[in-house]
Formats: sequence, C-alpha cells, structure tokens
Amino acid sequence: MLIKGILFDKDGTLIDFKSLWLKAAKEVARLFLQVNGLTDTKELQQVILEAMGVINDTIDAKAPLAYQTYHEIAKSICDALQKEAVELDEELAGQQLSVLFESVISRKEFSYQQIVPLKELFDRLHQEHILIGLATADTDTAVRRCFQKLGILSCFDFLGWDDGSMKPKPDTDMFERFQKRYGLQAQEIMVVGDTLNDMLFAHRCHAKAAGVLSGLAAYEELEKEADIVLENVGEIPDYLADQSI
Repeated sequence: MLIKGILFDKDGTLIDFKSLWLKAAKEVARLFLQVNGLTDTKELQQVILEAMGVINDTIDAKAPLAYQTYHEIAKSICDALQKEAVELDEELAGQQLSVLFESVISRKEFSYQQIVPLKELFDRLHQEHILIGLATADTDTAVRRCFQKLGILSCFDFLGWDDGSMKPKPDTDMFERFQKRYGLQAQEIMVVGDTLNDMLFAHRCHAKAAGVLSGLAAYEELEKEADIVLENVGEIPDYLADQSI
C-alpha cells in the first residue's frame, strides 16, 4: 500500500539530538538544584543526569531524556533524589523541567542542527502529495520556537506534541488524531523515528516503522524492530519512489 502520510519524530530524527540535549541537560541539572533550594554539588548533579539517562557524556537510547516528556523525566529524577533523602513534588518538578529546558535551549549559544535540509525534504514530499506530521515528546512551545526559527513550521499538516491533552508515545493518541484528520488507513502512514519507543509506537498503530540512524539507537537495535532502517530522513523520498515502482 502506498504511503500517503508520514509522522516524524523530532529530536534525533529531524534535529540533531546530541549537539543540543547533552549540553542542555548538564545546565538544567545545575539549575534544577538551585530552583529547589538544594545544595549544588557535583554528586547531586550526577544523580539528576543519570536519572535522565546521561552517563559519561553519553545519552542512553532507552533513557528518559531520549523519548519521554518532561513530566515523565521528572518522575525518574524524583525517584533518584528520594534515594538521597530528597523529597520533591513530581508535578512541580515536571513544570520546572519544562521551563528550565525551554529557557536554556532558547539561549543564543544553543542552536538547532538539521539532520538534512528539512525545507527541501518537506517540499519534495508535498510534491508527491504526502502529508507531513509530527509526533514528539517535546512541548508545543518548544516545537514552535524551533520550527519557526528553522522556517519549517508551515510545512507540517499535523503537529502532535506535549500540550497537556495529547498522550505521549507509544500511546496511539497522536497517530489516531493524524489518521482521522485526513481519513488515512493505518497502513498508509509511515512512522519515522530514531528510538525503539518510536518503533513500538509504529507497531501499536499498525503503521510502517522506519528507523533512522541519525539519533541515539544503533542499527543492531533498530533493525530488530523496524520495517526499514535508513541512514537519515533524507533517504525517505527515494525509498518511497522505489516502493511505488
């Protein structure tokens, strides 16, 4: 069945993950301690970073920071700090993480690195009458800021994000909203992402699962779960063209 819609993940799929989030996580760990009135020690910073999934300057592909919402990450942090005799409110911590990450990433020294020239990619897909959607754990505010800065916000036919109403992946909520809006069959949609959570999301939705190697997961991890593994999203148009022959 021909693909009529693509639901893209954001970080690691469209935007380079490591150059942005590793540096941001380190700064947020420090600021998180400060806003909660905790002693800013290297030890507590490390507890927070490890709870996010940052270990030895690398981010685990299965860790919270790789695919979870800020409120989900906050739970991991609060659980880790509880073992250090620090009690925090998870709901408040989630709100704090959202504000801190968005504040840090908006600084001039942080920039969004596109995996490939995205405007060109989206124009090419639209020329083939393929609908373009997003399914991300990031917030609506952060997505708008990023995509407006890159000049690609208007390229999307659907935006699925953490706005307090949409359920996060791998729940099928964002997929079903995209599917119903345009009257597509599940098999007519391709889900593209760089994590195993994206592949689980695709399978739960009965969509085609396309893994990309531009993010955190290795080929050996993705190829077990994906229908197709590509180097990056730039290969999608040619792949789809080959499938239509």
